[in-house]
Formats: sequence, structure tokens, C-alpha cells
Amino acid sequence: MSKAIYKTVYSEAEYEFYEKKSKFIARIKPVESIDLAKDFIAQIKSRYSKATHNVPAFVVGTKMEHTWASDDGEPSLSAGRPMLNLLVSEGLTNVVVVTTRYFGGIKLGKGGLVRAYTAACKGAVEKACTAAAYSMIKLNVIVSHKDYSLIRGNAGPLYSIISEDFSDKVCCVLATDEEKFLQAKEKIEDMTSGRCEFQENGRFIKRIKLGGNDGAALL
Repeated sequence: MSKAIYKTVYSEAEYEFYEKKSKFIARIKPVESIDLAKDFIAQIKSRYSKATHNVPAFVVGTKMEHTWASDDGEPSLSAGRPMLNLLVSEGLTNVVVVTTRYFGGIKLGKGGLVRAYTAACKGAVEKACTAAAYSMIKLNVIVSHKDYSLIRGNAGPLYSIISEDFSDKVCCVLATDEEKFLQAKEKIEDMTSGRCEFQENGRFIKRIKLGGNDGAALL
């Protein structure tokens, strides 16, 4: 696997806790654009419209170019900004978080709010797990049944098989690291002595848990 293009969270997750009778529910999700981040925020606000606050923050862009947060009625810089600071300090991007608060009748004060929203975001990040993101290419390959056995038998570091369709020939969809794309094509051409047809089938982001071996593809 080549160098990761950014660090994000592995999956969508939720973290809930109480602070002085106020209920905090932080929901976090990996996203690929500002529009997707805004869609997630809108969904949470609509779903929990009766909550006292729905505080959002996001970081988007492979170089963390786009950051945004709102306090959603909480005192200035007491809610959204602490969550955003946590995401940035962890080096996370292409991620959105919304923390829903149901007021429990006891005011927390600005310092208490900063600590509570920071804790909510941190808990959500831990539940979601951090991940390295890699740029991948999907490649359609059409070969004979005999040549397909060679492709399947050599799947590994250069490419993996996503799907396969059998008829008079085999059409398989492979996933390969963007930086190893040409190397993978050359290997398949060599194995089949050129008896293959290629067609690029788009790109996607593969997330691999940091410290783990599981991968998730966002197609």
C-alpha cells in the first residue's frame, strides 16, 4: 500500500454521556465533501429538532483546507469551536461531527461547556476509530476462464478482486492502489500474454483502521 493521502475516522459512530443532567449525544461520520458534511448536519438537526442544541463541526479536504463550526445557540466559542479544535489536533479530515444536547436544567458555564463538547467529540472519535485513507482505482478486466484462474491466483499486494461475473468469458472488477495501477495492469498483461481487456471503472477511498487490518471502501 502506498502512502495514505489523509487521516480520518473509520466509520460512522455515536457517543452518549450525561453532564449535570444534560444529555450529550455526539455523532461522527467520514465524508468526502462539504456538501456531504452539510447533508449529515441537516439530517441530524431534522431528526433531533426538539433538542436544545445540535452543534456541528467539520473538516474537509485532503490538506484540511475547509474547516467550519457553529455553536448553535450555545455561548460563543463554547461548543462548536472546541469540537473543531479536537478534530484538527488529532489531524483528522473529511469528517463531520454533530453533538446534540438536551438541557437538564443545570447551567454548565462556558468552561463546563467547552469540556463537555470536547469530551463528546473525543468519545465519538474513539468509538469511530481513526483510519488512514488511500486512493484506489476500480478496474474492469475481461478474460477467458483459464486466464481468470491466473488473475485470481495472483491477487495480493498489487490488486484485489471486488466482484466477478461468469459467462462465455469472465468480467472481474479489481481494486488497485492508485500508485500501483500501471504495475498491476502490466502484471495482468504478462500473466495473460495480452489476452485481456481493460476498462477503468472509477476511483474510491479505502479506509484502513490505524493499528488494525480491517478495511472499508467508500464507493
